[in-house]
Amino acid sequence: TMPPVRSVPMLVVEVSDGTVPVQLVWLGRRQIRGLSSGTNVTATGRITRVKGVPTIYNPRYTIRAASGQ
Repeated sequence: TMPPVRSVPMLVVEVSDGTVPVQLVWLGRRQIRGLSSGTNVTATGRITRVKGVPTIYNPRYTIRAASGQ
């Protein structure tokens, strides 16, 4: 059986390099330590489209140091 979507914790983040934004979705998580608005992050994974939006589920990611640091 599948539980209702509302009961599944999920973290959705939009990232952009100035071109097309991509949504990163982590199922089963509500937060990631060190990841907040303005954080530089590199993510990899298989891209799919959800309602036309490029999306990666449970991506591998690296939080990167801000430029100039």
